[in-house]
Amino acid sequence: MERESFVIYKSFYEAIKELPDDIRLLLHDAIMEYGLYGIEPVDLPPIPRSIFTLIKPQLDANNRKYENGKKGGRPRKAEVNQEQVSVEPTETQNDSSGKPKKNQTETKPKPNNNQEETKPEPNVNVNENVNENVEKNKSNKLDLQKKKTKEKETLERRKKFYDSLIPYVAQYGKDMIRQFYDYWSEMNKSKTKMRWEGQPTWELARRLEYWSRNDKSYKSQRNGTNDRTNAGKRKEAERDERATDALSRIMRLRAQDEADGFVEIRDD
Repeated sequence: MERESFVIYKSFYEAIKELPDDIRLLLHDAIMEYGLYGIEPVDLPPIPRSIFTLIKPQLDANNRKYENGKKGGRPRKAEVNQEQVSVEPTETQNDSSGKPKKNQTETKPKPNNNQEETKPEPNVNVNENVNENVEKNKSNKLDLQKKKTKEKETLERRKKFYDSLIPYVAQYGKDMIRQFYDYWSEMNKSKTKMRWEGQPTWELARRLEYWSRNDKSYKSQRNGTNDRTNAGKRKEAERDERATDALSRIMRLRAQDEADGFVEIRDD
């Protein structure tokens, strides 16, 4: 089936105008080829395929009306009724005026199929589905962009943390500084924060001092200490750090309570 023209509705344009250029072009060509040549598109991506599926029934309905119009359409029912009026009146009629009585069903003429009619607009769900898909794509792009931005910021802070350790290499050695950096610069799953940033308090010089005094991994390598000893000392260092943090928090809380008058200060 080939046609010289077909009907395009404003709602078709409103439904596809906000789509990306490549998707909008695919959908535009699909509508044109189907409306003019009856060729249904294949291998369309999901978004244009779903939109075309919603538009296709309206194109099919217009094509059926076009074909019926070419055949002349159905005869007017009014003409059939006129032929029946010339028949002799029935028993329920009191005169021969040829007009139907009130107890008869009067058939009203309807326009032929080749006459212009007000055609229904396609389903508004087309616009709603397209807008929803567009909003989802925009939201996903924004979320991905935010995630990349936060990860980039964390990597920049990680570089600054590494640079802050360089002045201590001469004092503690490269191996210990590397182990210290690898441990405290570890990032969380979302890559928005490093391990050291989650600590309630942080003084780099004191942390390095605790690490060197309790872990001493760089000295263990020089003295030939086995890995099991190193692991035990590292655990001890971590316990000491946690204990120091806990003691620091307790002292701060007690000082706050004393300032608020909740604790009685005793000299004994």
